[in-house]
Amino acid sequence: MRQKTRVFMIHVKNLAVASLTFAYVFLQGCERASPIDVAAAPTAGEISKAYDASSLVEVRELNNLPEELQPLLHFDMGGEGPNGRARKFILGGAGNSSALVAYEEFGYVGNFVAEEFVKIGSKWYSVGAWRIGEPNNLSELKEMATFASNHAP
Repeated sequence: MRQKTRVFMIHVKNLAVASLTFAYVFLQGCERASPIDVAAAPTAGEISKAYDASSLVEVRELNNLPEELQPLLHFDMGGEGPNGRARKFILGGAGNSSALVAYEEFGYVGNFVAEEFVKIGSKWYSVGAWRIGEPNNLSELKEMATFASNHAP
């Protein structure tokens, strides 16, 4: 009985050493091969500072917004609006590195929303979104978005 206990303890000890060795090697490998570069992600301050409304040109059709920006707007979500959609594009402004979009959100109580975006590197980021009135042109949209962002809680 004593010898069986001793053999069992050796196996448990070897198993524990093997497990720890595997975990160490695995974690070292994962650390080196990590595809996420946290240092490369811009901060909220960098994103908001990069926004430039002066460079925007009025856009009346969703297809005329930068192609990489369109998926961030989620106009393909199902909802209670026309054609079963949750949002409808109203108008926007686009430049090389900034964009401002007005859309209508449908639901029990519908609203109009202004959302600002900025392009840093090759990626678009949302600066912020605010409820506004219905704008008729880019100038009104800029005024409404500026007022809403300055008076946001």
